[in-house]
Amino acid sequence: MEIINESSYFFLLLFLVPLLPAAYLLLPNAKRSLAPVLGGIASFTYVLLASVLLVQLRSDASIIMQGAWFSVENAFSFNWSVEFSYLSVVMLALVAVVAFMVQLFSIVYMRNDTHFPRFLSYIVFFTFFMSLLVASDQLFLLFMSWELVGWMSFLLIGFWFDKSKASIAAKKAFLINRVSDIFLVLGLMIIYYQFETFSIREIASLMSEQFFVDGMWLVEHSTHTNQLPVTWFTLASVMIVIAAMGKSAQIPFAIWLPDAMEGPTPASALIHAATMVVAGIYLLLRLSFMLSFEASLLAVAIGSITAFFAGYSAIYQTDIKKVLAYSTLSQLGLMFAAVGAGAYDSAFYHLYAHAFFKAALFLIAAATIAKAKQSFQAANKKQYDPQNMFHLGGMRKQSPFLAVAFIVSGLALCGFPLTSGFISKDLILLDLSAWSLESSEAGGGLIPLLLLGFIWGTVFLTPFYMMRAYWLTFEGTASVSSSLENKNDNRWGLQKLAVAFLVGMSLFYVLSWNPLGGTTHLEEGLSNYFSTAVWQDLSWQNSILAFKGAFAVYVGVFSVLLVIGALYLSYRRTKSEASAGMEHLLSKKLAFNFWGLNQALSLLFIVPGLVMIKLFHFIESKFLLPLARWVRSTASAGAKANQIPEEQLVVPLVDLLGIIMITFSLVVAWIDRVLVDGVTHFAARSVRTAGGMARSLQAGAVQTHILWAAFILLGVLLYVLVLVV
Repeated sequence: MEIINESSYFFLLLFLVPLLPAAYLLLPNAKRSLAPVLGGIASFTYVLLASVLLVQLRSDASIIMQGAWFSVENAFSFNWSVEFSYLSVVMLALVAVVAFMVQLFSIVYMRNDTHFPRFLSYIVFFTFFMSLLVASDQLFLLFMSWELVGWMSFLLIGFWFDKSKASIAAKKAFLINRVSDIFLVLGLMIIYYQFETFSIREIASLMSEQFFVDGMWLVEHSTHTNQLPVTWFTLASVMIVIAAMGKSAQIPFAIWLPDAMEGPTPASALIHAATMVVAGIYLLLRLSFMLSFEASLLAVAIGSITAFFAGYSAIYQTDIKKVLAYSTLSQLGLMFAAVGAGAYDSAFYHLYAHAFFKAALFLIAAATIAKAKQSFQAANKKQYDPQNMFHLGGMRKQSPFLAVAFIVSGLALCGFPLTSGFISKDLILLDLSAWSLESSEAGGGLIPLLLLGFIWGTVFLTPFYMMRAYWLTFEGTASVSSSLENKNDNRWGLQKLAVAFLVGMSLFYVLSWNPLGGTTHLEEGLSNYFSTAVWQDLSWQNSILAFKGAFAVYVGVFSVLLVIGALYLSYRRTKSEASAGMEHLLSKKLAFNFWGLNQALSLLFIVPGLVMIKLFHFIESKFLLPLARWVRSTASAGAKANQIPEEQLVVPLVDLLGIIMITFSLVVAWIDRVLVDGVTHFAARSVRTAGGMARSLQAGAVQTHILWAAFILLGVLLYVLVLVV
């Protein structure tokens, strides 16, 4: 790849220009009438800048801009650097276009909101910070933008902060992401210690020359060689994957994303389509050269499990936004698994295609909810929830445009032929199938095949819940008469424009001129990028090359048949479900509540702390404070009765009380040292033990793999039995 060092920073300054009108919109006295113009121009500026880069940059070139940043006591000096590679420029364009469409949609959708200018300003700032994250070549700068993106998501999710649910959801998303970000900090510390730089390019260059010798991880510098046990490389890789799990909402961090639906729906379209939730996937793609075998296996396992169980939960949701939220979790799981398997280009294809049709689906849901809300108010049916699909029904008669748009975008999500989702999802299925078969034959046993089963199960579940969502929302019996349709429909012109554009970008030509796949528009640029960055052994890809034609046909045909079958079964089931009402749905509480993940995490991490706090409060209020009052009153009364100076009697008793308090403090310290720290040390030992167990999978002993497969199948069987009972 050709590196072009650029010394002119004028182009970078252009990225800061849109922040000026965005900052103005945050002022209390900002003119509301200027908000649509300033917000639209600011967002469109990023589209223009990304387009200039996309047109000018060759697929085999990379533009680097860097400069001095700051130093710490002359011991450490940090440079800032941004890289406009093919990968980052395509991602920049994706972020800018989706953000601009969301901004256009919001100009109408949010126009009556009290804080309308502030919302448009948040969109611009979000776009800037995400662009900075995408273009960062320096890990410290990437981490700063990573946190700023999280901060902006907190503001967008909690935009209606006067609603308790929105406030709680924003804090939940913020705190859960901060937990996963701790792992990113630790991973970056290990990387900096070994490579002595935060530059991604320099780290990739050193990694291409590194090697493992006698269990040591060696990195050669010009004057010396840094060495660490190989375990540290694995640890750094796993921590990067865990950080990505938090940002991309993978199990067990996935609980924040469904609750994030409490924010404005256009904000959900932005966060769930092309910005925050895909930042974790993008981080793994940028640092793909740092993924060890264990970290990659973790990514495949977590991604496959999240994809399946999130998709299954989507089947039983009543809220149309929750359906799309769990769908996002499921699709992110597919991308996560693809990255873990080494199918980096396929993962990015799906990230790219998914951004358009998922943004379209969220904006369609927003418009549908708004129309239903107006109809319910006009019909004086305030008890109806405009987000509840069982209360919608018949929306196709009110807005045929939204119904058709939902069908096209939904089919793209399902991976139906002639859509971009068909091409991107089939590439993931092709790569993961080859990886699974190769890994199983190489000694992985049944585990890769089980993970592949989760992936193919996800392919079946996606059309199942999308058909259900469409039928309950747009077909069936209408809750209100279609004659109550909003007569001022011409005001929705910008919304229709944004939705139509995103729906148009959900078709096959976005990725390839061949509707059945083949060479994609992005293939040359991405192959150049990953060929220079990746050093891992991806020998499983030889299996695809050996029988790619036949294998691809088999995978494609089977996936299409699976989609058609799922659509038909869902159609049959949803008709009966709609007539039966919600009772049948709520009987599936486990899937409805995302398999009790919220409750399980609360039981493990929150409840013990609350119990400890209440216990200490009980001891203080029931024993210590009454004891102090009794000592005070008794000493004072005794001193007066015996005509003894109060100090002579009170001071010894206060000293005695102090001894009691110190003893209590020592007990609390023992609890902290033995129980709390003990749990931490136990977790560390558990990770070490799990690592040893994972290494046993590579021993090549057939009996070991059979034993592991038996344990896993037994666990799955028990879990299924629990669900049935």
